[in-house]
Amino acid sequence: MAITAHKAVKEGSVMEGLFAMHCAAILIDPNHGKENKKVKDFIYSLSVTTDLKDMATKDSDGSFKQSVNYKKRFPISTNAPKTSFFKVNVLTGQQIKDRTAAWKKLRVAPSLPYFETIEQPNYPDFSSVNLKIRLKEKEVGTQYGRELQMLIDNEPAPREAKQQENFASIEKRVESMIKAKGATFFRNLVATKEKYLKNNKTDVMEWQVDADGVGGETSGGQVKQDITVRVWANGKRIFSDTINFSLKASSATFHSGGLNDGMDLLLNKMDLGIPPNVKSDINTMLDDLREGRARETGLTGYVDAAFKLILKNAKPTYTQSSSDAWWDLMEARLFGAKNKFHGSMQLVELNIDGKPAKKTGEVKSGVLEITPDHLHKLRYEHKVGIIAILVPTPNLETNVAGSPGDIRLMPVYPKGGEEGNSNKNFFKIRINYKSDKDKLTGIRGTVKPFKFMSDIGGKASIVWDNNYTKFTNKLY
Repeated sequence: MAITAHKAVKEGSVMEGLFAMHCAAILIDPNHGKENKKVKDFIYSLSVTTDLKDMATKDSDGSFKQSVNYKKRFPISTNAPKTSFFKVNVLTGQQIKDRTAAWKKLRVAPSLPYFETIEQPNYPDFSSVNLKIRLKEKEVGTQYGRELQMLIDNEPAPREAKQQENFASIEKRVESMIKAKGATFFRNLVATKEKYLKNNKTDVMEWQVDADGVGGETSGGQVKQDITVRVWANGKRIFSDTINFSLKASSATFHSGGLNDGMDLLLNKMDLGIPPNVKSDINTMLDDLREGRARETGLTGYVDAAFKLILKNAKPTYTQSSSDAWWDLMEARLFGAKNKFHGSMQLVELNIDGKPAKKTGEVKSGVLEITPDHLHKLRYEHKVGIIAILVPTPNLETNVAGSPGDIRLMPVYPKGGEEGNSNKNFFKIRINYKSDKDKLTGIRGTVKPFKFMSDIGGKASIVWDNNYTKFTNKLY
């Protein structure tokens, strides 16, 4: 892979592919990834052999954008070197059919290899794992393929500024991911696998692990899953056993949207307690924009001014209807439209493990998770509500260009009321301000609103499944 210009490697995008490889390792290994070093070696043995392919879209310079790809079926052969890490017995479909008369009807292709796993005596199971990865080269390129191999081998070579730093950070994230045997994602994956291994039947499972870091962006936010694990058992796809993951690593943002949709949400769909006269002023500004009387400031000028008016004048209050609306919005933005995926869905944030505690030596896992079951429990069993609060920045009063503040959606507990620490919000809504760069001079202009962003709450927030037990005094 040639060294190309990258704005910045996105560690979250890199981890999408590595997480998919980890899922494949768990499915292949009869011991479900018990030996961490073997799993790590397996992941890196795949990530250095990715391919570059042109995409259908082009960059601003007219060249085709590229994707980093990996597509293989495991076992690759009866001598599969990439799966020898796990010492799995491999048979061809014909060898399976020839074993006993009862297996002649098994749904296996005679010429293809399959893993043989024996967890229940007298009931061996046979499986294959199809791994497909497609990621944006500009977001991950220096951490895959030949460049990654050079980093692993510590070869002297031209390096981008943060290439070595990214490599070290990603390696730590990978190690934290592999060690997280108590995480929900790991337990769900193993449970789904063992459902077939422990049913006192001989099954043929075809697993498909798909990481698509390109396709989801065309869904308008309806598709949130970055990695999907599907299973076909004895030739039939089992939709209910599909597992979907939305992955985060180095960014708190879990949703982004256009300026028009963002303003429509705040003005017309959510109750922020905007005074009627302020809403009337904002609507007048919008009419001026639509009728061509605000050409000088345009859409970005309208959004900037309107958002500042909201932050200065809105007075949100708690009502059950407004709380329900915020709950619905959060769940949709976290997990996407319910009709866009089968099976289960969860968000996984892959951070670096914490340092050992001084007294106990316990290491806090860097893996944080949000599941629909956790949010359902908070909302319906514990009756946790949500109220909006407005958090301005100094820019709001000084009128300096840049973010004037954000809207934070705070938990309201059945005991103790509203959360007092604004960093423990469920999520926040902000505007990402961005400046345009002149192509000839390279000089950047004034920062302007670019997109509306939704950022997940801080690591100590109740939004994370991991923190549930820390809030029991506010729930019961």
